[in-house]
Amino acid sequence: DIKVAATRTVLFLAVYALVLGIPLWLGYLTKSWVITGLSMLILATGGPLIYRRLQIRADDIILKKQKEDQARLRKFAGEMFQIRDLDKLLRAIVLRVYRILRPDFISVYLFSSASSTFVLKDSRSKKALPFDKVVPESSSLIQALLKNKKPIFPDMVKDISKDVPLETVIIPSFIGDNLFAFLALGPRSNKLNYAQEDLFVLEALSNHASRAFENAIFMQEREKSVTQLQHESKMIALGAFGAGVGHNLTNRFNCVLTPLDLVLSTIKDEDLESAPGKFKPTFSLLYRAAKTAREEAMRGGEIAKAIRDYARKPTEAQPLSLEEVIKSAI
Repeated sequence: DIKVAATRTVLFLAVYALVLGIPLWLGYLTKSWVITGLSMLILATGGPLIYRRLQIRADDIILKKQKEDQARLRKFAGEMFQIRDLDKLLRAIVLRVYRILRPDFISVYLFSSASSTFVLKDSRSKKALPFDKVVPESSSLIQALLKNKKPIFPDMVKDISKDVPLETVIIPSFIGDNLFAFLALGPRSNKLNYAQEDLFVLEALSNHASRAFENAIFMQEREKSVTQLQHESKMIALGAFGAGVGHNLTNRFNCVLTPLDLVLSTIKDEDLESAPGKFKPTFSLLYRAAKTAREEAMRGGEIAKAIRDYARKPTEAQPLSLEEVIKSAI
C-alpha cells in the first residue's frame, strides 16, 4: 500500500534524523565528544524501538478500515457452518463478502458434474461481469486453480489467462482434490488495494468455505436419507394396513356371496320357464341381478385378495399368469 510505505518512510527519516541530530546538537553545545558518543549510543539503541512503536501506531490508523473488514470476514468464516443449505450458503458468501470488501464485482461458480463446467450461481456487480455464466473445466483459469490449489492474486493473473481482468482475486474451494467452486472478486471500489493481510484472510475464508460446503452437502444428503426412511416407514405401515383392509374386504365379499349363492341355487333356469306368467319377469330380473351381483362380488374378492397378497412380503418369486391379470383388469 502506497500510503503505508510513504508513512513508514517519513517516520524512518524523522526518527533517525533525531537519533543522529540530537547527539550532534548536544556535542555542539557542550563541546564534549563523550556526551555526544553516549547520547548517540542511547538513542541508537532506542531508535528502532521508537520507530517500531510509531510504525505500529501509524499502521493502525491508516489500516483501521481494512482491519475492521478483516475482522468481519473472520467472523463470517466462523458463521458459515450454521448454513446447511448449499444454495443459501453460496448466496450468503457473495452478499457478505460484497458488503464487506465492496469490490466492483463478485461472482461465485459451482461445479456441474453433468456438463463438466462451472456454472454461475450468484453475483453482485456495478457493471457487466467479465466472466461468462459458464466456465469450462478445460479453461486456463480452471487448469491453473487445479494445478496450484491456491487462490490467484492480482500479481498472478497476467500469467494465468488473458481473459481474466487484472486486479482480480480468484478464491477456489476444494473438497478433497476436486475443485468444487470458486469466487471471483474485482478491485475494491473504495480505492483501497487488497493488502497482504486481506489476501491471507481470503485464503482462510476459502478453507472455511470448503468445510462449510462439505457440511452443507452432508446435511442435504442426511435430510434426503431421513426423508427416504420416513417414506419407507410409511410404505411399511401402509402395507400392514393394506393387508388388514384386504382381509376385511374378503370377509365382506364372502358374506355377500353366501346369500347370492343361496338365491341362485334356489332359482334355476328351468324354474323360470315354469313360473306363473305374471311372476316370470320378476323372477327373471331377480335371477339376472343376483347372477351379476355374484360375478361382481367374486371380482371384488379377487381384488381384495390381490391387495392382501401385495401388502405381504413375498418369500420367493412365484409364476404369474398374464391371462389371469388381463381378465381381472377387464
